[in-house]
Amino acid sequence: MNIIISGLTCSGKTTLSNEIYNQNNNTCILREDDYMKDKTFIPHKGKFYLMDLPRAYNIEEYLNDIDRLLREGLCYYPLYDFNINKRINKNELKERKEINIFEGLHTIELLKDLRDSIKVFMDTDIDTCLERRIIRDTNVYKAQERQVREYFNEVILPIYKTHIECQRDLSDVVIRKEDDKKCFLKKLQTYY
Repeated sequence: MNIIISGLTCSGKTTLSNEIYNQNNNTCILREDDYMKDKTFIPHKGKFYLMDLPRAYNIEEYLNDIDRLLREGLCYYPLYDFNINKRINKNELKERKEINIFEGLHTIELLKDLRDSIKVFMDTDIDTCLERRIIRDTNVYKAQERQVREYFNEVILPIYKTHIECQRDLSDVVIRKEDDKKCFLKKLQTYY
């Protein structure tokens, strides 16, 4: 079974992926974030890097690795260091499992034609995503809250409106709140 998870930044994509893995550790997760380009190749506008745009990622490589994983049963996976915005290596082996999760901002659009898959859109409200982003960026990256709010409002939200939100219409499951997630996880257990 293949599960494709998309949604706004800090909407709970990684959390859901990890919860599925914890229910059934016969799970492989490939995250779009690990295919991000090195910072020098990420498009920018003024002082802002446009990290949520599809062209900020090595999309073709991500799709090739997914194809290789599903066809051949394994692929090598890159490790990306967000502290320095640079790929470290690509030597971690991933094997196809009973459940394969493909997670990231654009994965539903990228994999909309993948058969035998469940497409999940995390439709977490924008204020919650912003608050989560503030917590993450101030704690992990030592950013100022003002900077996080400015970046979220001037860069992330416009990209969400043009490139990410439209995936909701392509999804099989829309998760808006914790109860939706619990129902989805419970229903998912019937598949394995």
